[in-house]
Amino acid sequence: MIAGVILDNDGNPLCSEMWPGNVTDVKTRVPVVDRLKIRFGVGNVCIVADSGMISEETPSKR
Repeated sequence: MIAGVILDNDGNPLCSEMWPGNVTDVKTRVPVVDRLKIRFGVGNVCIVADSGMISEETPSKR
C-alpha cells in the first residue's frame, strides 16, 4: 500500500489517502493535486517525495 498524508501550513493532518502498492507515484500525483484544489481550495502545493514522482508526464508546475 502507498499512503499519503495532506498537512496544513502548521503540520496538522487534513486528510489521508491510500493506493494499491502496484500504482506508480507518477500516476497518482496529478489527480491528488486536482482533488486538493477542489476539496480544500488549495492554490499552491508543496510535495515531498522521492525522485520517482518526477517525470515529463507529471510536470512540476501545473
